Amino acid sequence: MPAGPSDASSDARLTLSHGKGDASKPPSKDALADTGHVVPPPVEAGGHVPPHLGVPDAGADVSASIDAGFDASVPADATYPAFSFEVPQVSDDGAAVVGSALFVPVVFPGETLGAKIEAFMSAIGASDYWSSIGTEYGVGPATTTSLVVESTSPGSNITDAEIQQFLASAISTDPRYRALGPDVDAGSQAANPSAMPPPDVIYVLFYPAGTSISADTLGESCAGFGGYHSSFMLSNGGTVAYAVIPRCATFNDLSGIDFVTVATSHELIEAATDPNPTVPSYAGVDTDHFVWQLTLGNGEVADMCSFLLDANVHPTEPAMSAFLVQRVWSNAAALAGNDPCVPVIAGEGAYFNTVPESTEVDFVDQGKTYQTLGTQIPVGHTATVTLDLVSDAPTSGPWTVQLLDYGVAYQNPAYLDLKIVGAAEGLNGLTLTVQITALQAGPTSLLGISPYFIYSTIGEVSTFWIGAVTN
Repeated sequence: MPAGPSDASSDARLTLSHGKGDASKPPSKDALADTGHVVPPPVEAGGHVPPHLGVPDAGADVSASIDAGFDASVPADATYPAFSFEVPQVSDDGAAVVGSALFVPVVFPGETLGAKIEAFMSAIGASDYWSSIGTEYGVGPATTTSLVVESTSPGSNITDAEIQQFLASAISTDPRYRALGPDVDAGSQAANPSAMPPPDVIYVLFYPAGTSISADTLGESCAGFGGYHSSFMLSNGGTVAYAVIPRCATFNDLSGIDFVTVATSHELIEAATDPNPTVPSYAGVDTDHFVWQLTLGNGEVADMCSFLLDANVHPTEPAMSAFLVQRVWSNAAALAGNDPCVPVIAGEGAYFNTVPESTEVDFVDQGKTYQTLGTQIPVGHTATVTLDLVSDAPTSGPWTVQLLDYGVAYQNPAYLDLKIVGAAEGLNGLTLTVQITALQAGPTSLLGISPYFIYSTIGEVSTFWIGAVTN
């Protein structure tokens, strides 16, 4: 997802800003087959997004199959999953998370969704949904204040810097922002420069439809982003964590309260697990799977699942069932070989995927050499890669496999030619063979790494993996 306005970077994630992404999804898979529609090309750090990861439409330029003939036999002693494989992990960079968040929701004059926003914010912190996405990262139940209704409109255009100025002023003058004593009336006294936000507070600002927000490299709200979170420091040394939710008529097929709650759920869990971008906590993907962060455009816990066809769900618990929320990456589920995006969708059956066998290859970032999992193929050369088929339980049948080059995904020249040797389907415990030819050097915007997307599909259910080639 696009990077947020005040991000910093560290370790192997030097080129990418860790950002406070939006709740958007990549371009629809329909765009791949629509020759009249050009997907915007990838941009520099933080703006890389793959095609909407589902089943590529007929007509999309996906991998070719050299011959046919699927052997449906599976080893009698197959285990689930049949192969051990390295899985992406959102890395803990060591900074504190927000263990017991206090959400302060803020709306402005003319807000038409105020009652629904207040109901959602009141429910989420104590919900099973919040527990399912946050507990393993040290995030516990959260509480929410009453809705803060501002009396002054933010105007038609506002910048992130102005949002920070607004918050700094409100924190020092308005007790509803929880930095002043309880007996102080809002707006009744001069600013208190020593006012300090309480620990673990996250301000959530819901801007009205008439307000356009610009945020550094993200661009404009409802075009470049659908929300972000960030932080800044007050003059007295206090740190302010906040999330910004614009109001979009439609954004990635979402509108109304559905857009608001999906965007908010995305930003709240990222604000809790990575509250201070200058001192990152769960801010990016492990170096072995760095290509995921490069292509998905950041690697926080919500970023890692936001592009899925089934990213958004209605929780089953009564207090949350009316609200659409986003599923979130689980390191623990990924390590167990299960669906890494939680909560798991009821009735989807076994989790299945297709994973390339890889070795450590080099890439260079700002003059330093790092290792990541992938395949080294000099430009003009061809290599054979084995794909391992895995599931966490028996599936209803074989899944089909398709490969898509990163350049082709955006209707740009291909970096890789991808051909599956034999039938492009299988079951847990079987393997497929792919011939990969490096047609040109990997994009400089991705540090010379050429990604490719691996789609696995049974019926209406599709999963994905990201492979990497260096030259």
